[in-house]
This record gives sequence, C-alpha cells and structure tokens, in this order.
Amino acid sequence: MVAVESLVLTVTGVFFGTVAAPAGAVPFSLVRVDAVLPDQGPGIWPAIVGIGAAATVLTSVATAHRALRTPAVEAVSLTA
Repeated sequence: MVAVESLVLTVTGVFFGTVAAPAGAVPFSLVRVDAVLPDQGPGIWPAIVGIGAAATVLTSVATAHRALRTPAVEAVSLTA
C-alpha cells in the first residue's frame, strides 16, 4: 500500500512539477542565454524525474518497512 501511495505521489509530483517548471526556467534562460529554452538536451528531464521518483519510492518503502518490522501486538504490549 505504501508503494502504491508513493507511486501516486510521484506521478502527481512529476505532473505538477513539469507544469510549473517553465515558470522558473523560461525567465532564467531569457536572462542567461537570451533564449526561451535552456541549451540542455531533452535527457535532463528523465534524469531529474528518475532521481526524484527513486528517492520518493525508496524512502517511503524503506521507512514503512522499518516501522513495520515489529509486529503490532508486540509493539503495544505492556510486558516488560
């Protein structure tokens, strides 16, 4: 369930990040290189998306795995 949730979070973040990115990239590129788009090739977008997706999914799943290592009954028992 955590993996599915992080996948939905990743897809949503990639979508809105891609929509919002031109708001910062276009003005910066206009000032720096007098062009609407930066000189980097199209490979930069998949690289950024891949790193962001990997970080989101791996940290979510690793945190859930660590939290769920101890069975729930054992975690809440009052035995000392």
